[in-house]
Amino acid sequence: MGKFADCLTEREPKLAREYVLHYDNQENDFKKFRAFFSDAYVCFRRSNYHAGSMKLSRDLLRYLLAESFVTKEVSLMASYDFSAVEPLSQPKPDKAKFEKLVAKARGIEKKKEVAKNWEHAQLDYLLSIFGECTARENPVDVRHLLSTKLSSDAERLKFKDLKPALNVCAEKHGGLAFDMMQLRGAIALNYYRLVERISMETTSSKGAN
Repeated sequence: MGKFADCLTEREPKLAREYVLHYDNQENDFKKFRAFFSDAYVCFRRSNYHAGSMKLSRDLLRYLLAESFVTKEVSLMASYDFSAVEPLSQPKPDKAKFEKLVAKARGIEKKKEVAKNWEHAQLDYLLSIFGECTARENPVDVRHLLSTKLSSDAERLKFKDLKPALNVCAEKHGGLAFDMMQLRGAIALNYYRLVERISMETTSSKGAN
């Protein structure tokens, strides 16, 4: 999956970056990025996956792309302070829209599918807030975490280093049930978004001078 994400960030860096930073799970955005998804077939082949053998949710794809950009663009020795950065936009799932979809759904199975999508959207929203909080609390160890391989001993050790930050965020936002890949992905996504925000603010400041 990492090779697949690296391929996309190399092949379509502009669209991949926009997808990471601005995709908000809306249908119009999906249409906007349709060509990007279509181009993914080449990367499936390059990463030694058959196009039908690896299924990625849109959220997981954003996580993987964000981590690919962090690895390529952010030095392991980078030191950031996000305390002065304004809170990131975290689009909250629209309950009214969900209720309309439930009303339109025909059959029990379709209604279950809509309900499952709603639960997923809520979890992703809360997880993203948690990821931003963690990145703000300890950006140095977050960057070191993202330098480790998935499911490795090194990754587990770095998660231990982040335990104090994770505890602080759990107190602020409540405990969540998620696996380590989801947590790592949400942290990577929001860490990269925060880095990009600082980069934009620095560029704007230089332009003003």
